[in-house]
Amino acid sequence: TKYEIKSDNNGYLLLNKKDNSNNGLLRKTSNNNYIFTSKNRVSVGYFNEKGNLILETYDPKTDRMILEEFVITK
Repeated sequence: TKYEIKSDNNGYLLLNKKDNSNNGLLRKTSNNNYIFTSKNRVSVGYFNEKGNLILETYDPKTDRMILEEFVITK
């Protein structure tokens, strides 16, 4: 699935490119990271040196952090 990160008044929206649906919100924190919220999760996010969005989500079933990378396309 391809996503678009679009700025809004309070941060960013993560939109599904296929149907333009809103998959979540990114809101900047005081230490320049982001909180990502969607209907089924809350994650910590940041942009790496390549400009890709990295989301870290806690998985209570495994007691581990799951890392997802959303690769920027140009």
